[in-house]
Amino acid sequence: MKQSEKYDVALLKVKSKHTLKSYDFKFGKADELKKGDFLYFIGDPLGLGISLSQAIYANKRVPYDSTIFNLNIPVAHGYSGGPVIAFRDGNPEIVGIIKLTSESNAGITKIEYALEEFKEYLQK
Repeated sequence: MKQSEKYDVALLKVKSKHTLKSYDFKFGKADELKKGDFLYFIGDPLGLGISLSQAIYANKRVPYDSTIFNLNIPVAHGYSGGPVIAFRDGNPEIVGIIKLTSESNAGITKIEYALEEFKEYLQK
């Protein structure tokens, strides 16, 4: 098991008698996103259970913080630490990790996109 307050992530190893289906995701680059790209988030919003949500990348990062993205919908509490997934050529890529969510309905979401640093953390 690993946990990181910096990345707001916990990596768990689960022992189970059942085979769990898993998927391999490559790491992509958030700076290659374009207006109108669909993004998907996996999390446990408001403690209601695991959920997959979709948003549209509405705008480039805001000028005062290059890790804040403007989306067409706000991302609820409970998605923090979850992956941000985009599709390139029909293949899913993790392009970021939800770092914090909007307190309002502004649709502004901080996404940790320094994935090279995060990959190094996972491999330690």
